[in-house]
Amino acid sequence: MFIDEDITVKVDGRVVNHYRELGYNVNSGDIITIKTSHLNKGSHKEVILKCDYCGEVYKRKFKDHIKIKQKKKSIDKDACFDCGKKKLMENVTHFYDGVHPSQNLKAKKRELKQILLNMEKNVR
Repeated sequence: MFIDEDITVKVDGRVVNHYRELGYNVNSGDIITIKTSHLNKGSHKEVILKCDYCGEVYKRKFKDHIKIKQKKKSIDKDACFDCGKKKLMENVTHFYDGVHPSQNLKAKKRELKQILLNMEKNVR
C-alpha cells in the first residue's frame, strides 16, 4: 500500500498526453503534484510502500511495483524484501493447492507435454 497518496513529478514531453488524459492541465517542463496511482506505468520514480506482512516502510520504483502487481498468479499484497518468502508461500498455497509448482503433477504433465512438442518441432 502506498504511504504517500500524492507525489511531485516533473512532466517531460513523453508523458504530457498521459497526464492530460487523466485531467491534468500540464505542459512539458511543469512540476506538478499528482496521485501516486496516476504515475505512468514505466515511471522510474520511487514510491514509498508499507509491507502488508510486517508493516515495514520501504521504497520501490513505481514501474517495478506495477510489474509485480500485474502478475497473474500473485495475491494483491505488498511485501518488503524480507517478507518476499512469506508472500511466495502464500501464493503457492492459494494458487497451487499448497504444493510448489515444480512438484505439482498437473504442472509436470504440462511441462513434459511442452517438451515433447518442442522436440517434435526440432525433428522436423
